[in-house]
Amino acid sequence: MAAIPVLDITVDPKNYEEGLRDVLQTLRPAWKRDDIKFKYLTQGYVNHMLACYIDEDNKDDWIVARIFGTDLDFGQQRDVEIKNSKLFAEIGIGAPVYGAFKNGLLFKFIKGKTFFWTDLSAFRDIKVCKAVARAFAKVHCKETHKLAVEKYDIHKAKNMEDMIKEWFSKPFPEVIIDEETTKWYTSQVPTLEERQKEAKMLLERFNLAITPKTYCQGDANPTNLIYDEENDKVFLCDFECAGINQPISDLVSFLGGAASGMMPDPEGTEFSPEFKREFLHEYLRERNILDGEPEEVDEMLLTKYLTQMDIMELSWHYFWHLSAPMLAIAPARHGNDNKFFLKMGISRLEYFRKNRERMMAIVVPE
Repeated sequence: MAAIPVLDITVDPKNYEEGLRDVLQTLRPAWKRDDIKFKYLTQGYVNHMLACYIDEDNKDDWIVARIFGTDLDFGQQRDVEIKNSKLFAEIGIGAPVYGAFKNGLLFKFIKGKTFFWTDLSAFRDIKVCKAVARAFAKVHCKETHKLAVEKYDIHKAKNMEDMIKEWFSKPFPEVIIDEETTKWYTSQVPTLEERQKEAKMLLERFNLAITPKTYCQGDANPTNLIYDEENDKVFLCDFECAGINQPISDLVSFLGGAASGMMPDPEGTEFSPEFKREFLHEYLRERNILDGEPEEVDEMLLTKYLTQMDIMELSWHYFWHLSAPMLAIAPARHGNDNKFFLKMGISRLEYFRKNRERMMAIVVPE
């Protein structure tokens, strides 16, 4: 595994230009400092991705800077992200890594459409979602898992199940925005003991066996995708949570995010059963091909995936009330209303409670 340059530079995510110019002067010494320009590609709630360039029209020479968030703790594994990034580049659905600095990475620019939470309408097109399905089949296939374990030692890193357990075991911040808001929010959501009890149940439901655990992207929300429309291909980014997990977790994370985005009430936003079936059929067909198996999709396996997806989609909303306090105490990023995240956390929790009995009654076919 060839080494990449790691620079002893920290980039201020709130005033990134000077820091990134310092980084780029080392990696692109021919670039004149004052001529370097920047453009946001995605601005997430944890990380930021910017294009860095001299000539806006020469995108082949663009570099993407990914600046890690420092004010949120979602269990990210920064120490393994370079390994994960190299693996995704090796299998052809991630950008090659040029270098690293103390709180970020530099990648080759991938041409394509990026997505913001404010507009996810493109994912209502089944053609785009089929391209996403094929990308995740590539992540989850046997050959990628073999690379992850034998070449990159990814199996030694925490997996998403470990991170979920950590999430459920953490108390909320002592102060969420202010004392009044803290009192209001904690009165609306489960206690730590109740959360831990619910976590045990949810993980048992998640681990109903369909296929063995394999290498997964780990944070498959729509803003971590790039769609190359010309070649009908999806590239992935944001790999600090990648590891060994249930492959369907990536699929649910994508579909759940693409369906309801940042809408507080997810009622009526879900993809239709027919849409999900077509998406999963494409995923399983592509994975069969990559694993050297017959292309035809086993209908019973498809039904199992759809059933497990129903369980996990409902559970997905429960996690919002856990992440909401961390988002709420970060610098304002949603219309300067950080209480937005708390309101959303409670709304998603109520949706889960309303549907919990139905989720518990779902039986995965033998």
